[in-house]
Amino acid sequence: MKSPREIARDRMGLALCIAAMIIAVWMFAGCHAQGDYLKFNLLVDSNPRGATISYRRLYDERWRPWSQPTPAMFQNFSLGTYEIRVQKDGCKDKMVTFDSMADGNPSIKFELECK
Repeated sequence: MKSPREIARDRMGLALCIAAMIIAVWMFAGCHAQGDYLKFNLLVDSNPRGATISYRRLYDERWRPWSQPTPAMFQNFSLGTYEIRVQKDGCKDKMVTFDSMADGNPSIKFELECK
């Protein structure tokens, strides 16, 4: 049988867990409402410049073309993991996987191997 002190400690622990869950839900809802917290920007560059950029979310089948050649700024992308590919005539295609939540450097520079 638990002492009154142990019962009070257990109740306090439960109250703290509930409070933490409420705060977490409130913060998550705030991020959705603001939107900006769930977005990132990414600078994509290459040497030589002028490469065509395409991207896809990890595990997507379809590549999407980016409207500008390198250097280009991807703006307001949803957080996640992406594959970024650059292509330039006379150069070997390059691809990198970019995790916006793990990578603190929001830029990628491709060094292309050209003939």
